[in-house]
Amino acid sequence: MSTFGTVGANFTVSKYSRSQDTSGAYGRKRRRTQTNPNDWATSIPSQRERVLLLGMSYPDIREQLVEHCDSGRSGSTKSKFNKEQSAGVEMVVDMVKKKLLNEVDGRDLARILALEASDQYEAHAVSIQDGAQFSPEKYLHANFNKIGFVDKVCDKWIAPHASKTKEIRYSQIIMDYFWIPKGWAEQHWTAHLFKTNLPDFHKILKKDGAVYFPFKAHCFNKLVENLSTLSPLYDITFLKRWDLEEVTLWRHTQDIDPETMENVFRKKIDQEDLYCELDKQELNTQLEAVGDIFSWIDDVENIRFIKMTPVE
Repeated sequence: MSTFGTVGANFTVSKYSRSQDTSGAYGRKRRRTQTNPNDWATSIPSQRERVLLLGMSYPDIREQLVEHCDSGRSGSTKSKFNKEQSAGVEMVVDMVKKKLLNEVDGRDLARILALEASDQYEAHAVSIQDGAQFSPEKYLHANFNKIGFVDKVCDKWIAPHASKTKEIRYSQIIMDYFWIPKGWAEQHWTAHLFKTNLPDFHKILKKDGAVYFPFKAHCFNKLVENLSTLSPLYDITFLKRWDLEEVTLWRHTQDIDPETMENVFRKKIDQEDLYCELDKQELNTQLEAVGDIFSWIDDVENIRFIKMTPVE
């Protein structure tokens, strides 16, 4: 894992360590704990770790079925849902095949349900997506670029459950990485996200929590541009392809059958290898610190995520 830091606002590199691939050759099978995403069980939400997912939707299966109940297409799915009383990836697959849910919303929901299947995490999703019937408990329609975004998160999910003896915070905040075509990050992840909201994430993040962004040139440029603000709040490191187990969204996305992901949800399971690679030609070389810091990072081709953890 590569790391960097700064002294003051002059962006001077002061900390760096090289990591070795302890997993052996990249072709070796990744080790991960298997969970069954179709065997989801409800636990007490307050006992589960909270994960905030940026750029993802959380459709409400019950409401989607109600919306289509008069069409004659949802009978078998609705009966199955009433019988099992809980949603799993198989049901989402069934709904996408029956066109009761589009591929994008279905893909988001399947990955979130796979994450929650371990019963260790409670996911909250945020996006500006419209169209489906979204979960009022688990989904926030908001622009994470806008000033005041963290206040909206607090009002919906933190303040109602906080008390004098217990403070509610997120263990991970993850920017979705599954579809980032060329130019998307520059258009949809604006300056306010990195200048204002990313520092504010510190307020809703657990002391041992982490923020994860895809390793894109746009993200790297903006982090360095705002490093004088971010470095007092976060230690910034880089996760390589063999370190991704700690990213809960990535880890449990791997629980979905790769053929199902590709044939039903129209994406390959290893999207991080397509969208989380930094294009050196997109680095902001006009900002001298970008080139200076980038030159200290080793094994760039294997890095997939930028990780930010609260400074102790």
